[in-house]
Amino acid sequence: MELNFREIRIAKGWSIEFTANLIDVPEDLFEELELTFDKYYFDKYLKLCDVLEIDVRLLFKYLFLTANDITIVFDLINFYEEKLNQKQLFQFIPEFAVN
Repeated sequence: MELNFREIRIAKGWSIEFTANLIDVPEDLFEELELTFDKYYFDKYLKLCDVLEIDVRLLFKYLFLTANDITIVFDLINFYEEKLNQKQLFQFIPEFAVN
């Protein structure tokens, strides 16, 4: 399978790269994400990836497969962060659990 890489530039110079064809995200959602996925959420996102010991692209793909709207992605990040703080994260994302 050919992988098509896209880059999303995050506020203040942050950027992540991922395989767009594995996610099937509409073009307008990319544009909305570019404008709204700021450093506040990116820091939360990186914290989740660090704790889960996964590549940022994998979590990003999971979030978009779970959500059909960028605000839902943000809600999911907040939800998972809250569960992370309560030490309950892995029961909600079992496929990311590290054995």
